[in-house]
Amino acid sequence: MHLSVPLLLEYEEVLLRELPNLYLSSEEVGELIDFYCAVGIRHEIFFLWRPFLRDPKDEMVLELAVKAGCQTIITYNARDFVGVEQFGLNVLEPSEFLRVIGKLP
Repeated sequence: MHLSVPLLLEYEEVLLRELPNLYLSSEEVGELIDFYCAVGIRHEIFFLWRPFLRDPKDEMVLELAVKAGCQTIITYNARDFVGVEQFGLNVLEPSEFLRVIGKLP
């Protein structure tokens, strides 16, 4: 798993905000974030091309994908990543990705 500090903070913010809709406690969210920190590959990002995407919060995902040398961004918001192919990236929805790797028919 590739991580940047801004993306990790975004994960934590969203999980804590969505606590009423999750089967997790705030302590478990903290443990999950700690786990991500323990196993993730941390990247510092220094790109200056913003704004590129229509949603500013998606910029950190694009920047991390480029920095980490990823081939694909997997997201439910594929329409928010229009144009990333110029960075050598594909965008797939989770179900498409699962079909590609043979986990869904």
